[in-house]
Amino acid sequence: MRNAFTNYGSLDEFVTNNSQKMFRIVDCNKEAQDCPCMIYGRLSTMIELADKGALLGIQVLQESDDGKLYDTDTLEYYKLNEIRLTSCKEDMI
Repeated sequence: MRNAFTNYGSLDEFVTNNSQKMFRIVDCNKEAQDCPCMIYGRLSTMIELADKGALLGIQVLQESDDGKLYDTDTLEYYKLNEIRLTSCKEDMI
C-alpha cells in the first residue's frame, strides 16, 4: 500500500494507481482571476504531449442535493501544469 509521500516512476503510474481516488481539481488560470472554480473528479487517462507536458483526463463527479458525489458521463481534459490536484480524506467518505 502506498502512502501520500510515495514516489511514482511515471505520471502514467500515478494515474493508474490513483484512478479510484477522488480529487479536487482547481484550474490555476481561473484561480488567478479570483474565480473559485473547483470540480471533483477521478483520474481517468493521461496523454503525453509533444512538449513533454501532459493532459489529464478527469471523470467529473457531480454533487447532488444530498451532498454526496456521483459519477457522471463527463470527461474533461486539463493540462497538468495548469491545475492543482488535492486529495482529502473527508472527500472519500
